[in-house]
Amino acid sequence: MHDLTTRWSHSFSQWTADNRRLRSSDGPPLDLLIVTGGPGWQDQARSSAVLAFLRRQAERSPIISVCTGGLILAASGLRDGKQATTKREIVAPELSPLQRMRTEYPSIIVREASLVDEGTIITGGGVSLCIDTVLHVLRRDFGLEMATETARILEYQRAWTANLEEFPPLITARFGGPVGRDAGD
Repeated sequence: MHDLTTRWSHSFSQWTADNRRLRSSDGPPLDLLIVTGGPGWQDQARSSAVLAFLRRQAERSPIISVCTGGLILAASGLRDGKQATTKREIVAPELSPLQRMRTEYPSIIVREASLVDEGTIITGGGVSLCIDTVLHVLRRDFGLEMATETARILEYQRAWTANLEEFPPLITARFGGPVGRDAGD
């Protein structure tokens, strides 16, 4: 088994809690940066410090977004000319984040998928699909056995299988074997 303790423990919310920290330092080296959405995502999408931080981090480490974190990545310009997804389900009269992405960022190829993997940047759907997105990364980077064991420990095997069948990912990056809908097929 691989040791995934401290290097996977940093999350975007820890770094955005104090924008002065973003301006003064990019923090420790990261294996992976997770950009979460949720309340306040619009403020983060307008923060020049946050957007500059994301652009710098994209040069140094892979990035995953989940839920409306995809709209923060969209605002950074990191998805321009590339594919992406975000949360799709809403409660009326809220505008779907997926539709917002299409409308506000027309240079992004918006896909309705559980996740879009384009290699160093992966965008995931709504917040519960964060689990599927991380399981995908575990499978991609550490193998099917680690991802399956993690799903078992989380008691998520059936949900993961159902999600893969009903709402498959879109994978354009090659990593040793297709998972879900592979763009090369």
